[in-house]
Formats: sequence, structure tokens, C-alpha cells
Amino acid sequence: MSATIESSDINNIHEDRYQYTSDWLISTKRSHILQSKCVSPFICDKTKTAIANTAADTVTDSLTNAGDDGHQQQPPPPPSQMDLDRLCMTCRYEQILELPHMPDMTYANNWLTLVHSSGFRLEFNCLDALRLVSRQLPAHLKVDAAAEWMKARADSEFTKVTKKVFDWTFTTDYKGTITTSSVVPTTDGHEDGGSVVVVEVVDTDERIDIEKLKSKDEILFYDEVDLFEDELADHGVAKLSVKIRVMKQSFFILMRYFLRIDNVLVRMNDTRLYHEVGTDYILREYTHRDAYVRDLDISTAVLIDPVQLSQHLPAIDIQCHKLYIKQQQHQQQTKI
Repeated sequence: MSATIESSDINNIHEDRYQYTSDWLISTKRSHILQSKCVSPFICDKTKTAIANTAADTVTDSLTNAGDDGHQQQPPPPPSQMDLDRLCMTCRYEQILELPHMPDMTYANNWLTLVHSSGFRLEFNCLDALRLVSRQLPAHLKVDAAAEWMKARADSEFTKVTKKVFDWTFTTDYKGTITTSSVVPTTDGHEDGGSVVVVEVVDTDERIDIEKLKSKDEILFYDEVDLFEDELADHGVAKLSVKIRVMKQSFFILMRYFLRIDNVLVRMNDTRLYHEVGTDYILREYTHRDAYVRDLDISTAVLIDPVQLSQHLPAIDIQCHKLYIKQQQHQQQTKI
């Protein structure tokens, strides 16, 4: 079962690859944070202009075609992958996410991926996590100093208007990104007669056996990858990270979004995934917990430690699923 971990370090970018059984290839990448400014303004500005022109043309055509025939105006199409690939990573994030600002530490090039021999792929990355951040302000949430700040400026018109609206806590219920290859070829390389990979997500009452995870099994591979972190303008922390532990007969993944708004609220969104060798599914548990600090009778040391704190937060939402990896026979269609 044991295999060599292939590692590389180039320009402060660290990558690990681990072949787990004959079915799973596990990879992690840890790099520097996203740069705050564009690194290729000439190319990016031209590309963004082209994207804006395409969107404007689409809206104009939609308005023209609407006329009196009852057609509704169509929204502009998203940028093409070709256009996005021309942008630097900073501009790409801005174009896709359209957030007023990114987390202080956005690890755009960090990820954890697991690829199955069937073509199933499970990935944890920063971009897809931030896609799920709400474009609405979080209700009834302000940093502890906000009340005094608002009181001192009660007569100012600017305190009544928020120009950049989004969830500044970067709360996300991201559970990972699942993709599959459309067709897995046969052993001779032909797609005709190959198989299609299907992932079936099924509700379940089965839970991850924590006692099994406490056993002293040899750890064959371990890594932890940060995806983003923000200090909420020095009023707390919002952090998303993922870690994996691989044993002889199983692997376990924990992705945790942790939020602490000083003297206001704490929140955790945990996604746990567990797979045993010999089974055709991954067990996934998602748990959302939060509480106002005023309702918690705990020490400051516990409040800033997610591991200890998780034992004191009530579960607001629990979702349990089995992810079945299935292959179905592919029959190439005959064109008439």
C-alpha cells in the first residue's frame, strides 16, 4: 500500500503527489497569495474591453429582438474561457467573482485534488469557494466597534448608504468541486464502447465513524492547504482551509470555514469526507454551526481555538450524503 510521495518546490510553490492504491491519485499545491494589483495591465485591459464590448453587443441585440414579440431581455453571457485565460490571475478573479474586494490572503493557486481511475475528480480550491459568497450584506452582523462608529456619525447621510454590498464575512457553504470525464475510453483507446462516469449523490443516515479515525493507524500521507483568510479589518478572522489524512484502509478530509467576529459571533461550516478502500462511495457530512458570543460561556482561549470551540457551538444544519462513483456503458450514437 505504501508509495513514494513525489514532491516539487519551484519558486516557493510546493506540490505533492501521492498514488493511493491503483485507483486514487492525490495532489496538493501550496503557493503564494494572490497579488493585489494586475501584473499585465496592457493585455488585461485589452481583454476586459473586449469582454465588455461582447456583453454590450449581446444586450443591444437582446433589446432589438425583444420588440413587440414578447421576448425577454437576455443577460450578457459570461466571459469565454479563452478570454479568462488571457487575464492575469488577479484580473481573472475580479472578472469572475465581481466582489468589491478579495480576502486579505487569497490563495488562488492552492488546491487539494483527488482523481479516481474512473475519471471522477474531487477538488477543493479558492475560486469555487468564493463563488458561493453572497452578494447581500449579512443580516444583523456588524463588528463590535460599529455601534459606536454609527452613533458618532448618526447625522451623516453616508452612514445610511452602503455602496459595496456583499457578505464581508466571506461565508461559504462550499463542499468541494466534483467533475467527471465525459467518456472513459476502453483499454485500446477507443471511446466507442467505453464508459461514462456518473456521480450519484444520495441522502443517508450513515455517519462517519469517529472512533475509527481515533485509531492509531499509520498515516501514509497528510497535508493541510489554506484557501483564503481575512482579518475583517482587525475585527476577527474568516478562514477556509482543507486537510487530508490517508491511512492504509481509508482517507479522511476536513474542510473548515471558520469565522470569528470579535465579541459578536463565531461560525463554522465543516465538510468531512471519508472513504474506505473496497467501497464504491465517499461519505460526506456537512455541518453548519454558529452562535453569538454573548450566548457562550467560554474562555477567550476556547473562543479563538476552532478545535475546542466546535464542541460548544450548536449544530444549525447537518447534511449527510453518499457520493457513489458509477460507470455506465457508453454507446456512440450513429449519425444519420
